[in-house]
Amino acid sequence: MLRSDNKLGLKPWLMWGLAALVFFTVYFPRVSPSVMQHELMASFHINGFGFGLLTSSFLYAYVPMQLPVGMLIDRFGAQRLLYLSAIVAAIGCAVFSFSQHVLDAGVGRFLTGLGGSFDFVAAMKLATEWFPAHMFGLLAGLTQALGMLGAAFGEAPIALAVDAHGWRPTMLAMGLALLILAILVFVFVRDRTSQIKCTQPKVGFIEGLKIVLKNRQCWLNAGYLGFTYAPVMALAEAWGVSFLQEGYSLPKTSAATAVSLMFIGWGIGGPIMGSLSDRIRRRKPVMMMSSIVGGVLVSIIIFSHGMSLPLLYVLMFIIGFTNTGLAVSYALSSEICERRVVGTSVAFANMASIVIGMILEPVIGRVLDLQGGTLINGVHHYAATQYRMAFIILPFCCVLSLIFALLVKETHCHPVDMEPLN
Repeated sequence: MLRSDNKLGLKPWLMWGLAALVFFTVYFPRVSPSVMQHELMASFHINGFGFGLLTSSFLYAYVPMQLPVGMLIDRFGAQRLLYLSAIVAAIGCAVFSFSQHVLDAGVGRFLTGLGGSFDFVAAMKLATEWFPAHMFGLLAGLTQALGMLGAAFGEAPIALAVDAHGWRPTMLAMGLALLILAILVFVFVRDRTSQIKCTQPKVGFIEGLKIVLKNRQCWLNAGYLGFTYAPVMALAEAWGVSFLQEGYSLPKTSAATAVSLMFIGWGIGGPIMGSLSDRIRRRKPVMMMSSIVGGVLVSIIIFSHGMSLPLLYVLMFIIGFTNTGLAVSYALSSEICERRVVGTSVAFANMASIVIGMILEPVIGRVLDLQGGTLINGVHHYAATQYRMAFIILPFCCVLSLIFALLVKETHCHPVDMEPLN
């Protein structure tokens, strides 16, 4: 339950801030394979399909944990699970760094995904305990923005580190950073038991899950989330840097910077689009705009054969800025179900937002492999035309997300079990 007092000191910001900083940092190893593609393929002797599987192994732990995470944090507290999960993520980075076989590397990414699955929910739990109710929307937006900025720093700066020091020391440094944060969380962060008792009837985990799964709107909203984020996920977390190098003849650092701008756009656009949706008291227009603009710009990026670097940077930023229909969709997920199962509804939406991208990454890799590619020094390289053929599916994802946005119910920013404001 949210606090109602208005006097804030440094302590609440420290509680939430350290949790949000862990969420920010976990994005480094999450997206780093996109700037290590050739190095990883050479080290582990894998093709495009194998790289796609390795990249998505982070999500094989992250996705299934989304539904249980909220229940675990409610039972055991955010602080304990936050520092333990940061330690697990740090161990995962170390395992990845020292791995000599692709299976070992997959285990490392799996552990990193397992640890990273707790961070966002833990940050939100601490926000509800230490801040007044009127600040929760702001903190949710800031936390999401920090995640996107973490992804941005996981591109160009990591690319520079990989070029300077190699991918293994870079991964080990990420693990060390997470271990230091785990210690800081253990020392400084504390859970705070609310003084206000919740009057809403409790619902069991299985019962709440059944309520969500039987709600058609939850499935429509989940479909929107998944197909809206899938193109960005495929470009930003796996194939974007290599495609831009081949398709636009860019050095790795410039390609990584372009991908970073997608995340920076997301970090800026998320709070803005969420605020706009609240202001007009409608969710669907922002969601549909996100699908349409995303589809058009992703198509331009994929199929354009001549574009200046500044224009490419601008378009990549706008893709991220407008992809923030996701933030509005998360708000919608808390409104299409009765309030007693809001946590399960949001968790289900978050899981769906990743599942489609998790499936799409190795599928793209498989399509690339089927076209042949070129083996250079033991590494599979793909031509720009081959990337474009594999990426045809990305604009279609945006079309599907638009269909889901059209079908989902407009809530006018009010939960289904509340009377709309006049």
